[in-house]
Amino acid sequence: MALLIWNQGMSVGVRVLDEDHKKLIAMINELHASMMEGHSNEIVGGVLRRLANYTVEHFQREEKLFA
Repeated sequence: MALLIWNQGMSVGVRVLDEDHKKLIAMINELHASMMEGHSNEIVGGVLRRLANYTVEHFQREEKLFA
């Protein structure tokens, strides 16, 4: 079961940012599932690294749009 579920109330009204947020939620859910299923530190760490890297990309994109 997903930890977070996207809903329209989460929308910021900017398509590219909403898509980023949906992807971030999916990655958080993937991380949560990996942890709950007892996957190895290597697998959980890989998911966490991807999430951290995408978070940096997202905030860079967000900052450019708001500038």
